[in-house]
Amino acid sequence: NKHTGYQWMISFVGNLGNLPLIVAHNNIFEVQEIKITGGQPTPLGGTFSLGYLSEETGSLPFDSSAEMIKASLESLQSIERVDVSREEFNHGQCQWLVSFRSPHKPALLHINSHSLSGALDDA
Repeated sequence: NKHTGYQWMISFVGNLGNLPLIVAHNNIFEVQEIKITGGQPTPLGGTFSLGYLSEETGSLPFDSSAEMIKASLESLQSIERVDVSREEFNHGQCQWLVSFRSPHKPALLHINSHSLSGALDDA
């Protein structure tokens, strides 16, 4: 990784014959954050959706898994491939990090939080 300075050592455990050279690419993937905060004193609940350009996902539970967010985003015609990680905090707060693999220069995601319930600080 050109920003962190990681070095990778690759060992093959079997003889596969002559293989093509492994090529490193200097791709830097954009990461966008989706975050829902609040939940105190009233617990979070309900659903939200994500918008990308002129498209919108279906309703997603407030505590959706990373796999659910990934599948929802990749179902949009404008998004080919993303990786998603999820972190959960107190009171049902969640954060998802979306790494765009394709498109390489993505537009910003936006969140439709109108169907979320509970004490919301921010979404």
